[in-house]
Amino acid sequence: MSHRRYIAMLFALLCIAVYAQKKIVFYNVENLFDTRHDSLYQDTEYTPDGDKHWTYQKYRTKIDHIAQVIANIGEWQTPMLVGLCEVENDYCLQSLTKFSGLKNYGYQYLHHDGPDVRGIDCALLYDPLQFELLTHQFISVPLSDRPTREFLYAQGEMIDRTHRHTQKDTLHIYVCHMPSRLNGKASEHRRQTALKVLQTHIDSVLSAQPNAHIIVMGDFNQEPEDNLPPLQNLMLPFHQAGKGTYKYKGIWNCLDQCYITANMAERTKTHIFDADWLFEEDTKYLGEQPWRTYKGWRYSGGYSDHLPIWIEFLPLAE
Repeated sequence: MSHRRYIAMLFALLCIAVYAQKKIVFYNVENLFDTRHDSLYQDTEYTPDGDKHWTYQKYRTKIDHIAQVIANIGEWQTPMLVGLCEVENDYCLQSLTKFSGLKNYGYQYLHHDGPDVRGIDCALLYDPLQFELLTHQFISVPLSDRPTREFLYAQGEMIDRTHRHTQKDTLHIYVCHMPSRLNGKASEHRRQTALKVLQTHIDSVLSAQPNAHIIVMGDFNQEPEDNLPPLQNLMLPFHQAGKGTYKYKGIWNCLDQCYITANMAERTKTHIFDADWLFEEDTKYLGEQPWRTYKGWRYSGGYSDHLPIWIEFLPLAE
């Protein structure tokens, strides 16, 4: 066999390995704000004249850090889907997909300015070469005391080009950011209301398509439970092993979670992305903690107070 043919075969095998496996990411990016004040939202804290003196240079560092995380999770393969929360607006997503290290990835995105008083929303990046969007919807949560983030729902076909004929596998995707734990137990009813809204929508999908493939990912602001039946929570084993994505007063919490329908369980493998450069020393409680953008009012220049999670997902067998 010639050297040239050998190299071609290796490249072909690499392409097959890359395209056969899909990657789905969720990341709470911790306050991705631009530097401009939007009169409709309480965002003055993240402006040059605000309390945190949020400048364009700090904003660009934040954008570059998020791009670095997504690119490193992808390695040789562009993640098919990237769910994000705590994103302010379309301008931030344009910066991320068009003017960062992701600019050649071809990402398109879904976003809507929702009712959250600070103006932070959920968003979804998708690679149109791997995921063909069919429809999407933003689902509001009716709370009387304080508006909260909408859920993002998208339906699309996962494209597998490794077979002789392009094969498509329909997915139903939800990106969530549940109401915060501010005020402790007093805020529990807000999360329960949000979960009921989410459950109702999931039930409607399963009623129409009993064998639907559903993925729910997000920051649930509580420890993992199996509380979206019949879906399975992929982060329960991490929680039971004392691992997490967010550190509070020295304790790791597994707030960022992913649920799937049982018909996908054998096709998925879940990870917490914990590269060394995402951490800093925890000087108060010892050990390490996620390297966040601000520590109180002091600019730290890190990534986020949350770690990303991602799943490997195999397409349907031929």
